[in-house]
Amino acid sequence: MSATIHRSTEPRARTQRLHLTRLHYSGQTPGFHRPKTDSSSSGTDCGQHADDCVPHRGIVVRATFAYIASVYLSTRAMAILDVPAFSARFLRAFASDFTHIRLGRTRGLHPLILTYFVTFRCNLQCTYCDYAVDGFGSRFEDAETSDAKRILTICHEGVPAVAFSGGEPLLRPDIGEIIHHARNLGYRPISLFTNSLLLPYHEDVLNDIDYLQISLDSLDADRQDRLCRHPGLGRHLIANIQRYARMQSIKHFCLNVNCVITSQNVDDVDEILRFAEAEGVRFTFSPHLSPDGQADESLHSPHLKERYRATVDTILAYKRSTRVVLDIVPFIDHMRELRPGPCYPWLTPRVYPDGSMRFPCSIVCRSTSNVLSLGSWVRVRDALAETRTDCPAPCLLPCYLESSLLVTHPMSLLQEIS
Repeated sequence: MSATIHRSTEPRARTQRLHLTRLHYSGQTPGFHRPKTDSSSSGTDCGQHADDCVPHRGIVVRATFAYIASVYLSTRAMAILDVPAFSARFLRAFASDFTHIRLGRTRGLHPLILTYFVTFRCNLQCTYCDYAVDGFGSRFEDAETSDAKRILTICHEGVPAVAFSGGEPLLRPDIGEIIHHARNLGYRPISLFTNSLLLPYHEDVLNDIDYLQISLDSLDADRQDRLCRHPGLGRHLIANIQRYARMQSIKHFCLNVNCVITSQNVDDVDEILRFAEAEGVRFTFSPHLSPDGQADESLHSPHLKERYRATVDTILAYKRSTRVVLDIVPFIDHMRELRPGPCYPWLTPRVYPDGSMRFPCSIVCRSTSNVLSLGSWVRVRDALAETRTDCPAPCLLPCYLESSLLVTHPMSLLQEIS
């Protein structure tokens, strides 16, 4: 899924997506608790007694009915669609997060998915990615296999789903063992973001993942090669996507292609959408972003601005008429105008290769903790609990923005699964 603004310590590579529309939560649903008498921590105008601190009855009643309605609709949707049981826990937590946000209580939100950057090394040098210029591969040392497993074990105490990202995760020879460990721990679902070049050598991971994302920025092979500065990449990408699209029903995973829209490929998106529809895969996108999470200056230029908007309008039209586009409508609307939105970073905590976490995000880094050093999720949560999450310069990082928009627009989730 903002800034004093520190330069981002997390690259925009391939702009990996964390779609809550396809995640399932295994947490518990908290009840409503009477606020503390300390008015500084309650967020309400409190008197001297505990009873005076209860929020206005009408607010509680409306929020309670909203929560009950969300759970009821979620249960009905699961009954109709035969969604697995673990989805029920995610949807109840989703409803709880929605209710807390409606009440203005953002401190007690449940994390919904962990992004684990298992390495920042990459075998590409994409023109829109910070990896190519900032040396992330050497700045953060990869954890040993045993420590990578321990990171997953600790985080599973508080987070039900995981997305493996990078860099290029498949550069780790032990990636299959790490992902299999996540599966054995009970993470659901498990997502993998990759450029797919090494996937033919790691196809065992397909037995343990639920979602596979492959980056695709153009069907013009030469343009794709130039965007990623890798001769022959475009030809391999198309072949790999077609191969793994056919394996979806065999290995029981879902595939989506993700496109980063830049000044070089803004007119290629319609062709990618048609390709995705023909191959039976989903489509996601994001604009080219600068290191501080804002839209790249080129997208604001007079000669490109209207072409970019026309491209996003095409994406929106596909969203409304087909099942190809996975992004939710509120997110697409924000991306069309390059307009930041609400951000609740605790929904999507992230861990770097060495086990470190930057909170609330890599751009506005007010707190740094290390999962391995703290040793338990409770200690991680407590270490980050008092960190301010307000943002002086809201950004467009999709992983934060779309997750937050989904929780504040719950009907988008129900529409996606219906």
